[in-house]
Amino acid sequence: MDVFAKQQSVESWKSGAAHVMCATVAFGMGIDKPNVRFVIHHSVRKDLESYVQESGRAGRDGKDAHCYILFRFEDRTKPLRNISSLPDNYRKIICLNGLKDIVKYCITPVCRRQQIVTYFDESDNSGNLCNKSCDVCCSNKAVAPVDHSEDAIEVVNCLESMQKVQDKITTKFFVLTFRGSKANTN
Repeated sequence: MDVFAKQQSVESWKSGAAHVMCATVAFGMGIDKPNVRFVIHHSVRKDLESYVQESGRAGRDGKDAHCYILFRFEDRTKPLRNISSLPDNYRKIICLNGLKDIVKYCITPVCRRQQIVTYFDESDNSGNLCNKSCDVCCSNKAVAPVDHSEDAIEVVNCLESMQKVQDKITTKFFVLTFRGSKANTN
């Protein structure tokens, strides 16, 4: 998008003519728009601090706002690749810990507000941290363990059968074979 079109989009959004703005992380810096109703992260952030800071752009006027993070384990691939290319081992450890914390936040079935309060070592004496507004507290579903032993045995059996025929098996080839594809992509 050229600079002029980008500026027009920003002005249209700030004036209320446009109700949605799709943007990068840097977009919100310097933007003071108190009536943002929602922030949606299309993938995992680099750490929990970034997620909280970026989500804080919603509801600055004190009215209800919603923040979403769309997370899949596969989303970790790009940040992990970026982290592994860092030359400084100390920085790698810090970044890996940050990524671990945000992934833990996404997958742990504990009140989202409680997780943030605990992470930042703060206290909330209200007794009702999120007022049943997070996905965990709103969910009526009990988390029940599922036994996937039979699935695991099928995976191992498939892999062992493939290794009898071929020494080197790529993940892609294994997945395609396990799913029943006849394609040879090894």
